[in-house]
Amino acid sequence: MTAPELLPLLSAGPHPGPEHGACLNEYLAYLAGEPWTDNPRTVHAALRRLAAHVNDTTSDARRHHLALCIPRLLDTASTGERVDVLLGGWLAMQAPASRARRRLLRESTRWARRLTGHEAPSGAGLSFAVEAVDLHVPWLHARSTRDDDRRRLLEQTCDRYDTLTGRYISPLAPEQWAACRALVPAR
Repeated sequence: MTAPELLPLLSAGPHPGPEHGACLNEYLAYLAGEPWTDNPRTVHAALRRLAAHVNDTTSDARRHHLALCIPRLLDTASTGERVDVLLGGWLAMQAPASRARRRLLRESTRWARRLTGHEAPSGAGLSFAVEAVDLHVPWLHARSTRDDDRRRLLEQTCDRYDTLTGRYISPLAPEQWAACRALVPAR
């Protein structure tokens, strides 16, 4: 049996079980050994939210390319307020200009003061990062947005996470990586 026969097809939205397909987050939960869910604990909340939007807005014809992001997303659960805030600030800077973006960038000054020890950490850095993802939602859902640009935002956000945490290795075993790779058709 080959990997595609064993694994469900990537598709939009949550699914009741693998026999009905899987979104990117359900694959992540499955590979991490978690119960079937589209809210895997092993993935950073902001990355999980971005992955859900990218998965659901990418065309069926191109969604299988997202499988290559799976190793980048596994084992990224929050690593502290510093990473949450810096990831959120980076996401806000990448977002299209808007009133909400300007507000989040102003808030980043307040967060910088907390991170440098001028104020006590509030524990709200993760909410800030997730809110920064939401700035991208209208762009992700726009018909004019190309699938490759959606995937690139997810990849660049994973790159930023890796830089902030010093994480540069794939947590997947070779056979897991081969299963991800098998989901992408040869060119």
